[in-house]
Amino acid sequence: MATIISWGTSIYDASSITIDVTKSFKPNHKAKVSTNPVEKGADKTDHVRAQPFTIEIDGGFSDADNGGRSKDLYDLLVSLQAAPPLELLTVTTPYGSWSDLTISDISPETLEKEYGVIQFKLTLTQVFMVGNIVTRKIQVKIPPKAQCTQEKGQKDPLPADKAVEEKKRMSLADTIRHAIVGK
Repeated sequence: MATIISWGTSIYDASSITIDVTKSFKPNHKAKVSTNPVEKGADKTDHVRAQPFTIEIDGGFSDADNGGRSKDLYDLLVSLQAAPPLELLTVTTPYGSWSDLTISDISPETLEKEYGVIQFKLTLTQVFMVGNIVTRKIQVKIPPKAQCTQEKGQKDPLPADKAVEEKKRMSLADTIRHAIVGK
């Protein structure tokens, strides 16, 4: 099975390129590990972060294998790297399939006009995809404050529970005063 790079959001608009010759294929999975000391028993997830994986392909196109279209296929790879809208790619090989990739580096090694062979090094890097968390706005109806009419020089009326607390506090103060003063 060959190395296939495909893109498109559905089977109706999907396109692909088959790399004629894959000399080497190297997936690379890395993690960034903190160099700070970690306390025993502490959560270790704060100290190790997965990095986007990369795939390096050393391959080529041959006019003999694709009807003289090597240069067109190479140009298509280059256009997939920079042309908006950016298409996320999927790479399928005999070793597995990787998706959500973009071309981070492409460089030709030889452009053999005489034989119609284009060799290149291609690096694809994972794009971390995250899901949107949909939040809902919750409306809470707060009752309006009690409308009190107040005459000048009068104390604001207290709510019932605060009036009880005030009465207990006054009773305690009176009890202490009677104990000290004796009245």
